[in-house]
Amino acid sequence: MKGKMLLASICLVLCGLLIPHQTASAEELEEHTAYLTDDEFKYVIEESMEDVYNIMSESYSMSWTIKKNRRKTTAFFVKYADSTISIGVELSMSGKAGIIGGDGVVRYVEGSSLYKSFAISKTQPYGVFIQNDHNTSMTSSGYYYR
Repeated sequence: MKGKMLLASICLVLCGLLIPHQTASAEELEEHTAYLTDDEFKYVIEESMEDVYNIMSESYSMSWTIKKNRRKTTAFFVKYADSTISIGVELSMSGKAGIIGGDGVVRYVEGSSLYKSFAISKTQPYGVFIQNDHNTSMTSSGYYYR
């Protein structure tokens, strides 16, 4: 009996490895461009999230709680032209996530399941952000690659 259970378990594992995984193609998120001086960003309180221990890393966690009408932003870091910054974050409600350039240009996507790579065309400092425009707190769970 134990042999049959072991054989069935091995077959199940092998079937799981051999069957191609189904992936749902997510709809491409529309990228928006704005400025920090625009009303949708100008009157939002900003909190900086800096992790001193991970300065040299390329992958960072964004498991944050964002209070109502606030924006959490990473420390700024230099990115060179012809590179990318990628984000992947699940929000508890619809919000904005993206990058802020040192020149005040904001590039972002909106929704609750946000996965986007931003092409960098200008060498300058950038920060990654999540913005909550609601009157209640929201949570985020995800990452960004710089």
